[in-house]
This record gives sequence, structure tokens and C-alpha cells, in this order.
Amino acid sequence: MIQSVKQSRRLNYIDALRGVGMAFVVYHHFILMGMRDSGYVSLVREYTMFTMPLFFFISGFVGFRRKPLVGFGGSFKKKALGLLLPTVVIFLVSMAYFRLDPAEWVFASYKNGYWFTWVLFCILVCWEVVDGAFEKVNLWWVALVAAVLHVGSFKLNDGIPWVGLASANLICANFVYFVAGVAFRRSEVRFWPLLDNKYVSAAMVLLACLPMVVTVYWCFAFVCSIAQVLVLLKVFRHYSAFFDSRKCLARATNTLGRHTLEIYFLHYFLLFKIDFVCPWLTALSNDYCFRGHSCVYLVEFVVVGAATMVVCGACMLLCKIVKPFPLLDKLLFGFTR
Repeated sequence: MIQSVKQSRRLNYIDALRGVGMAFVVYHHFILMGMRDSGYVSLVREYTMFTMPLFFFISGFVGFRRKPLVGFGGSFKKKALGLLLPTVVIFLVSMAYFRLDPAEWVFASYKNGYWFTWVLFCILVCWEVVDGAFEKVNLWWVALVAAVLHVGSFKLNDGIPWVGLASANLICANFVYFVAGVAFRRSEVRFWPLLDNKYVSAAMVLLACLPMVVTVYWCFAFVCSIAQVLVLLKVFRHYSAFFDSRKCLARATNTLGRHTLEIYFLHYFLLFKIDFVCPWLTALSNDYCFRGHSCVYLVEFVVVGAATMVVCGACMLLCKIVKPFPLLDKLLFGFTR
């Protein structure tokens, strides 16, 4: 049965999905940078690389409006105050905090980690332009263009100044996931029964698991990523009643999902400036805690997962500390929260 949900109502299962995705982002950064000197390879991280496609899909899914609420000028202002301004402010604070060369950050696509909100802002603006240019966008054509841009993104060199400045390669790579989210929300009455079909579900699970067992060519990888996102969406929707409940785990994941922006902005400060974190993780991966254990990845998941939850909790605590100072709160985390 298809749920009829008002646009204004918050979907708790989407918040929970976003919260789990954010936890895995922090987890990935623990492994990627916290263990960078150990040569340790985490299969948990390799098998959960769906996080960024998931966030762009969700952004398209929740950002789609059947009727425009404001004109382009008002929409641009809202997005600038909600995404662009806090990104610039945090960007400047982090440059001072980590004492890095501004040019290396500005002309690098990944902006030393702060690329997501910048790329999302650019994608949202592009979508508003496209959506405003036509009374009703033909998503088949937009999806085709998005797929071509995704393939073309592999040809864009981060060393080219304008590519790094605009993060053009990342915009082109991730626009397809945003469009997929918009398409799904626009036609969810048709998509949900299709997603619930047992044969389609089985095919999606196979596609989602394919990168875990074989090397997938780059031109097909985004299809597998979308399949992973849709499988997760189906699972979390199936348990939507649980995420609507007041149970501890449901409330925890929903809370994480409602603070993803704050966690994204703040977690770098807690991971890589606290002296003991990286040596501690490197030591764990070198001794019998990780590599010498028969259940190596289970041990890793428990240890790093617990550390991830501590960091996420600390980020939300810092938000509470900042909240009594409205101007600072809005500058750091957006005027439209």
C-alpha cells in the first residue's frame, strides 16, 4: 500500500537513513585518515561507499516540490543562506584551525573534505535553473544529460584550476544521483509498486551486491550505486513504523539524521586535531586487535563504530553549546535550519 504523505510532513525513515549515512561518513574518515599510515584495508569501508550517492539522492527526494514555493531569487537566497554561507564560514575557520594554505583548499575539488555542501549548492541552483526554464521538466532528458555528465566527470582532471575551483568533476559525477531522487519522488506512486515487485527487488539486490564480489567498470558503477541506494530506501521504508516509534534506536537514528549538516561540518575538527586519535587507530590496526583476530572486520566495526558514535555525539553537543548564540549558530550551520 502506498503511503500518502504531505510534503510538509517529515519522514522519519528518511531521517534515519540519512543518520545512518552520516555515521558511515564519519566511519569512513576514521579509516581513511585515521589509519592512513598503517596500510590497513577495511572491507567495511569498501562495502559502504554508497554514502555520498545516498545523500545526493535524498537531497533530490526531499527537495522536490510539486509546486514552486518561491521564485528563483528567493530560492537562491534560501539556499545561499542555508548551505553556501555556513560552508564558507566553516571553510575559513578550518583553514585557520588546521593552518593550511588557502590556495590548496580553494583550487582543490574536495576542498579538504568540505566539498559536499558546495557541490550540493551548485546542483540545487542548476536544478532550479532547469526547472524554472520549463513548466514541467522532462526528466528522461535530464537523466540522460546527467548520465552523460557522470561519464564525462572521469575525464575532468582535478589539476585543472577551473575544475578544482568549481569542483566541476564532483558536480558532474553526483548530479545523476540528485536527478534520480527527484525522479523517484515525482513518480513514487509508480516507483514503489515496481520496487516492491519480487523480481525487481531481487535484481536490485544483485546489482547492489555486485561491487562486493567483482570489479565493476566505472561506466557501470553508478547503476550499482543507485541500486544500493534503492535497496536501502526500501529497507528503511519497510521499517517506517519502527522509525516513527519512540524506541531508543529509532530516536537515536532520527536525531542523527536531523543533525547531519552539523556533524559533517564539525567532525573533522574532532578527528584530526586531537593528537591521540590517529596514532591510536594505527596502533589498533597493527596489533592483534584488528589484523590478528579471526573476526577482524567485526572487531573493527565495533571499535571504530563506537568511536564514530562518540564523535557524532560530541558534534551534537557542540551544537547545543552554540545554540544560545543565534548569530553564531546561523553563521556556522545555516540561516534556514
